[in-house]
This record gives sequence, C-alpha cells and structure tokens, in this order.
Amino acid sequence: MAPVPERSIQSGVPLAARTSLRVGGPARWFTVASSSEDVAGAHAWSRAHGVPMVVLGGGTNAVIADAGLEALVVAVQPRGLSVVEDPIAQTPDPMPKDNPAARPQHKFQPLGHGRHE
Repeated sequence: MAPVPERSIQSGVPLAARTSLRVGGPARWFTVASSSEDVAGAHAWSRAHGVPMVVLGGGTNAVIADAGLEALVVAVQPRGLSVVEDPIAQTPDPMPKDNPAARPQHKFQPLGHGRHE
C-alpha cells in the first residue's frame, strides 16, 4: 500500500473539537480516512516516517492531553456502512413459520390439578 500523499497530512491540528469532552491539544500530524485504503495509506506513511499512528473514531471515548499527540492522528470518517457477511441472517429459523409441523409441540398441565390435555 502506498503512503497517503503528503498534501493530505496536516500539521498542528487541534483535537479538542473532535472529542466529546472538548479538551486536548493538537495532533503533530493529522489526516482523515474515509475508507480502509485511506487507513492503510496512513499506516504506510507513519511507518515510512517512523511516526506512531493513533486512530480516532467518534471521539466519545477519547481523552487527549493538553500537550496533544506526537503522532499521526487518523480521524476515521466512513462514507457509509455495509455488511459484508451476517452470520445471524444465514442461520436457519428454528421455528419456521411456513411449516407448522416442524415447530416443537408442547402439551401443558396446570400445576396441582392432575393431568389435562
């Protein structure tokens, strides 16, 4: 994967506005990723420059020091969500609605009143 272009890397970007607590200093380097390819490119850039990489999602679980981060901060902002594979959707229905005979049959007895069917 090729590193992200230098023009997409910003320097000294304030991070406080990107966190729910609205505190924290700047990112030494910063970029926005809207795809997995963008994240991979940012990772390649950080490795090529010997810089740590920090991924920042929505910022609700992030507390950033006032001194900021001496790292490449990658703000992940996906364009949309898609499900590649949903194992639950592929599980057969244990109680098929179109085949009543396949449903479990239960007979209940009231407690303490003898056998009733």
